[in-house]
Amino acid sequence: METIKETKKALRLEKDGVRFWIQKRWIKDDGQLTPAGQKAFKEAKDQQAYNESLQALPGPVAWESDKAIGVDGFFLMARCDGEVDRVVRQRLFFPKSQITDSQVKGWLLTAKINEATDKAVIENEHFSVIDFSFENDF
Repeated sequence: METIKETKKALRLEKDGVRFWIQKRWIKDDGQLTPAGQKAFKEAKDQQAYNESLQALPGPVAWESDKAIGVDGFFLMARCDGEVDRVVRQRLFFPKSQITDSQVKGWLLTAKINEATDKAVIENEHFSVIDFSFENDF
């Protein structure tokens, strides 16, 4: 385990190729991680594995150009009073340079879903997102 950066209250460590932050109190006097530090390492390791993993494109291609592919995602939206009111379609665009054998990196898929969620909420200001799916099965 190697210290990459140190602040007043935290350490950025590298262990087994994984970089992660911990609070200084999460490291014992003998240099070993406390249970909280071990949990932080495991979560960082799992997140890194997901970010680097390849995920299948989440649905049929709805749009395509020379440089990108668009896949439709559907949000189940509810009014502020909680009554389910509408299904909203958002197209998620993936650069072809990031697609390998119809698969994208996990971090990109997560970022695109978050981006589409933000857009759906902004465009439907008096509604909140109840659910999301790549199939319009609501």
